[in-house]
Amino acid sequence: MAHKTRRDYKYEDIRVLLVEPSRNVRLALRASLSDLGFRDIRDLGEASSLRERFSELKPDLLVIDTADIGPEICELVQEIRNQEIGDDPFVPIITTTWEPTAELVRDIINSGADDLLVKPVSVQKLIDRIQVLIRNRKPFVVTSNYIGPDRRKSSERDSSIPLIEVPNILALKARGVDDWVEIQAIVDAAVGDVNNQRMERNAYSIAFTVQLILSAYEKAQIDEEIEENLDLLVRAVTDLSRRMVNTRFENVSDLCGPMLVVVSSLQNSWRKPSRKDLELLTPLSQAIQGAFNPDANEVDLALDISRAVTDFNARRNS
Repeated sequence: MAHKTRRDYKYEDIRVLLVEPSRNVRLALRASLSDLGFRDIRDLGEASSLRERFSELKPDLLVIDTADIGPEICELVQEIRNQEIGDDPFVPIITTTWEPTAELVRDIINSGADDLLVKPVSVQKLIDRIQVLIRNRKPFVVTSNYIGPDRRKSSERDSSIPLIEVPNILALKARGVDDWVEIQAIVDAAVGDVNNQRMERNAYSIAFTVQLILSAYEKAQIDEEIEENLDLLVRAVTDLSRRMVNTRFENVSDLCGPMLVVVSSLQNSWRKPSRKDLELLTPLSQAIQGAFNPDANEVDLALDISRAVTDFNARRNS
């Protein structure tokens, strides 16, 4: 089947949000997009106001420049993907920059943005990327620290991490779909799917990180890596607890509170930890992981984590 040309798509109902510090660039982009048929174009001059305005503006496409607040753009994108900002964590996001340093490119990729364009950006290049997002947007993957487009090559894909075909309101509007009750139901279902996968990844990550921490103490490797892993543990437990609300796993949050208390205690005395705190880590983490694997044998779960930690340490030290 032949691809639609840009004239075949209906751009007039697509809400584009431009976040661009240069007024001249904003005006030029607005005019060019308007000439192409876009009618609902909003803009912000400061990325710092996006957190407050995102839920109100509800864009179908976000085009955001990195110049205003630099690395914080990546935090904003992650918050959108984690549904900490707005109601649609799947909104297509195109970032732009004048200075594509290796660090910025890596951070943008890891944030969950769909694309990064290097300025100056021609209107043709922008519309080409928009059409790719309409026709052939990448499916999402969910891990303990990433939600966003799958960027792996086929040979790199872990079959245990499924691909998710997320709702794409940009594409639906471009094709003239207007059954918004059905669309919202699709979005809600996908949000639930992503949420469940993230909770499972968090549960595994908690058990894995606990074993890394305990392994370091057993080997008397008392260094800043323990402190970093404790921080990771706090983030994973906090995110898991937040996502459990109004789900069938809500009762598991009773385990997250005690886990956070123990980890907080360890953070305050990680160089000379309490034996009691260390002894509590394993049963708490195993109970959390077991809640998401009710049919799995507890010993098998522990062995899986132990093997994963051993493999991780071997790769790191090779």
